[in-house]
Amino acid sequence: MQLKAIEPSGPPDEESRGGGELAAMKQNSILSTLRETNEFSRQSSPGEQEELKDLTTFSINKEEEPDNNKKTLVTKCATFLQSDIYELVIGLLIIVNSLVMAVEFEFQGYVVGHSLGYPRMHGPPEEVWPSAEQIFDSINLVFIIIFVVDVVVRVSFLRMQFFRQSFNWLDLAVVSCSVLEVLFDELLPLDTVFVRLLRLGKVARAIRVVRHTEGMSSLLMLLKCVRASFNTLCCSLSFIVVLQCIAGMVISQVVSPYMTDENVGLEERKAVFRYYGTFTATFLTMFEVLLANWAPPARILVDNVSDLFVYVFVVYRCVVGFAILNVVNAVFIQ
Repeated sequence: MQLKAIEPSGPPDEESRGGGELAAMKQNSILSTLRETNEFSRQSSPGEQEELKDLTTFSINKEEEPDNNKKTLVTKCATFLQSDIYELVIGLLIIVNSLVMAVEFEFQGYVVGHSLGYPRMHGPPEEVWPSAEQIFDSINLVFIIIFVVDVVVRVSFLRMQFFRQSFNWLDLAVVSCSVLEVLFDELLPLDTVFVRLLRLGKVARAIRVVRHTEGMSSLLMLLKCVRASFNTLCCSLSFIVVLQCIAGMVISQVVSPYMTDENVGLEERKAVFRYYGTFTATFLTMFEVLLANWAPPARILVDNVSDLFVYVFVVYRCVVGFAILNVVNAVFIQ
C-alpha cells in the first residue's frame, strides 16, 4: 500500500505548521500500523490471519453492542405492550374497575332511594354504607393512576404506532376525562356520572383479546357477524324510522281535531294527547305499536275517537309489523 502526502503550496504559518506536524505524526503512526499488519499478514499462517480478523470484528461489534442492546430492549418492551398477556391484564383491571363502579352506582341509588323514602331503604346511608364515598374515591384514584401510567408507557414505547389503533384513542380520551375530573372537579362543568359512564367504554378493550384466543371461536364469529351486519342495520333502521315518522304524523294529524274539540271531555282528550299529542310522543307510540304492546295505543283511539282505527292498526301491524320486519330479519340472516 502506498500513501502519498499532499504538501501545501503556500508558505505555512505558525498555526498551520503545528497542525501539519500533528498530521504528520498521525500519518506516520498509520503507516507503521499498516506496515506491521502487512508484515504480519505475510509471515503469519492462515489461522493467525483469521484470528486477527475475528479480533478486529469483535472490537467493532463491541463498540456497536450498547446501541443494539438499547434498540433490542425498546423493541421487546413495545412487543410486550402489544401482546395478549398485557392486553389480558389490562382487560381484567378494566373489568374490576367496572365492578367497583357498579357497586358505587348501587350506593348512589341507595342514597336517592333513602331521600325518596323507598321501602327497605330507611336506614341512613352513612350507617348502612360507612365511609363508602371515601373508599370509592380512593379506589377510583388508584385505577386512574394505573390507566394513566398505561397510556404514558405505551405512548413512550409505541410512539406513532399507538395512534394508529382506534382503541388507543378511546383509552386516551377516557384517561384525559378522568384526569380532568380529578384535577378540575369544581372548576370545569363536567358531569361526574357522564365521565364515569365514559370510563366503561374501556371494557371494550377486553374484546381485543378474543382475536387471538382459540377457545373463543364462537364469540369471535358472533362479533364478526355483528360487524358485518352494521351497514344492513343502518339501512334497515333508517327505513323503519322514516316509515314510523310518516305513519305517526298521519295519525297525529287525523286525531288533532279530536284533541282540540271542547265538546269532548278533558280526560278523554288528555288520554289521546298522551299518545299522539306531540311528535316525540307519537314517535314513541309508533315504536311501541311496532315492537312492544300495541293494544293500549290502539284502544285509546278505538274507544275515544272512531272504530275505523281498528282497521288502521290491523293493516299497519300486518304490513309493517309482520311483512317488513320479517324481510329485515331475512336480510340479516342472509
